[in-house]
Amino acid sequence: MYKCPQCGSTSVEKERLYIREAGRTIATGDRICQDCGFVGTSNEFNRDIYDQELDDEIFDHPNLHIPKENLIKQTCKELNLTYKQLGEAIGYGEGAIKNSASTGNVSEPMAHAIKMYKRILELEHEVADSEAVKENLKRWLK
Repeated sequence: MYKCPQCGSTSVEKERLYIREAGRTIATGDRICQDCGFVGTSNEFNRDIYDQELDDEIFDHPNLHIPKENLIKQTCKELNLTYKQLGEAIGYGEGAIKNSASTGNVSEPMAHAIKMYKRILELEHEVADSEAVKENLKRWLK
């Protein structure tokens, strides 16, 4: 279901044209608001956020890809790493990392390796912090 960007109506239909020579009606690919007459592409119309059933149907459709946040790009940006550095850290080659980053298809083992690498970094920071507290305590108690 679509919402008209002009009036907010959900009475939106596909625009159809009658081709006299062909003797039939064809869809143009555009949408038209039945209330205000606004015509535009489906991208110009706002998807109704409450149409969960349609969202589920689209998400489950085998020929459609709903982009997710790219784990590799996000991790490299977050940790200020190159693809090569990330690959070395998690045991993958630079080519495998680049391929996964460009396609957005990250295998389960690679995603798990990234998750574990990030967790290791967190734990290393916690250990470093506790060591600093320990050293401060030693100096303070002297």
